[in-house]
Amino acid sequence: MKIRHKKNECIGCALCEQEAPEYFTMDEEGMATLHKFTQIGVFQHGQGLEIDRPALKRAAEGCPVNIIHVD
Repeated sequence: MKIRHKKNECIGCALCEQEAPEYFTMDEEGMATLHKFTQIGVFQHGQGLEIDRPALKRAAEGCPVNIIHVD
């Protein structure tokens, strides 16, 4: 499954790291970053495992600025 994260609009709430710590971490500036990503335009792109879909969906649906997308 594909994960997209628009880091430049992150507000640092850390919900994504709490829900899916295997995929997100907070950087030294307190903003979320996707693990093992490729930067394409404004989005960080990564791959997720199907078994982790529920956690990734919670992170995406709970993001207060709607910058995480799981396909």
